Amino acid sequence: MLGSAATLVLGVLAFFELGLPWMARELAPLVPPAMERTVSDQALALLDATHLKPSGLPAEKREALQLRFHEITRGLPRADGLRLDFRHAPALGPNAFVLPDGQVVMTDQLVELAADEDELLAVLAHEAGHHEHRHGMRRALESSAVVVVAGFLFGDLSGTGSLSVSIPVLLLESGFSRKHEREADAFAFELLERNGISPEAFARVMEKLSAGRGGEAGVVGYLSTHPPSPERIEAARRAASD
Repeated sequence: MLGSAATLVLGVLAFFELGLPWMARELAPLVPPAMERTVSDQALALLDATHLKPSGLPAEKREALQLRFHEITRGLPRADGLRLDFRHAPALGPNAFVLPDGQVVMTDQLVELAADEDELLAVLAHEAGHHEHRHGMRRALESSAVVVVAGFLFGDLSGTGSLSVSIPVLLLESGFSRKHEREADAFAFELLERNGISPEAFARVMEKLSAGRGGEAGVVGYLSTHPPSPERIEAARRAASD
């Protein structure tokens, strides 16, 4: 009996540590674009109602950043879905995140914190990495495993509405996993260098964000506490020196 119980516990742990991430990785590319848009629209509507306000940045500033973002992401496999929007978010402070359909939201507070455009593009390159790797949808599928994963397996997608609830919670509380953050960071460093921008810009903006949080990373996207900011800053500087 003890052996059976131990086997059951190990099996459950293996499923959540290995099985769920694998299933989410395999299922995420199968999610139709229309469903990604619906889930993202619902998630952003919830965030707009609770944490976000219309941007107060000058239209010229927003348009210039949107143009540069389009320029550095042109040619990416999932570039067609990427677009940049802005929100005023006193409660969240300097932050940015990307929704599963590719909409990137950057707060006015982050734009004001950054010293230059390169620092903002470094953050945006990181968010593009999350989009290219489908991290948002994968995390949402993992968190909604009981309803959503079973629905995909048995052909009943009626429960996928829970994704629109899962995504804001993930963005505001748990961020991404260590592996996802490292993947997005590595993607960003390569994308920046291809566009003539040093990854040092990522290190600089991360230092500002970490200092603003009293040494702690924030809660959204690249501000996740996984991995710690010093490790990510060091990785950016290594990439810049290579």
